[in-house]
Amino acid sequence: KCLKILRGHKDWVRSVRWSQDGRRILSGSADHTVRVWDAFAFECVAVLMGHGDCVWSVDTGPDFSYIVSGSTDGTVKLWGTTSWKCEDTWDKHGGAVWSVACSPNSKRVLSASTDKTVIVWDTTTGRENLSLGGHKGPIWSLDIASDGHTIVTGSSDKTARLWYASNGTCQRVFTGHEGPVWGVRFCHTGAKV
Repeated sequence: KCLKILRGHKDWVRSVRWSQDGRRILSGSADHTVRVWDAFAFECVAVLMGHGDCVWSVDTGPDFSYIVSGSTDGTVKLWGTTSWKCEDTWDKHGGAVWSVACSPNSKRVLSASTDKTVIVWDTTTGRENLSLGGHKGPIWSLDIASDGHTIVTGSSDKTARLWYASNGTCQRVFTGHEGPVWGVRFCHTGAKV
């Protein structure tokens, strides 16, 4: 049974994410915005504007100290959760950003791009910590394990890869898919993909 329809975006919604405390819902849209919704009142509490194209992915750290968004404009944006303003913009990718994720300790943000790379960003300095390369096609999805030690990526090259988060070394390549790997996710313990 549908509890509520959240209306406000002017174009289709590409990404939805719950905050870990369950109090907020984030949505990213082709209208170039991120919306923040109160999960109990079902009302929009903020509209984050600044991307120049579709917002494909949104996430937030476990403490809701920031929101991160990735867009086909090639940027990753870090938003404040009290000011609702963009605090930083990272634009080192050479293509659209299709997936973003926050580390469990909120100190890192990961972004995956059609440029076939993942960049690991330091949320304090805004600098690139690591760049992961090895996929032969655009990377559509990524996740980081609950312990923060392992990253998984899925690509149009029909593979998923496991990476060490500390140094960006590829641990394992999963093959066997007959098409692009559109979504990857760790289980809650991080033991399985």
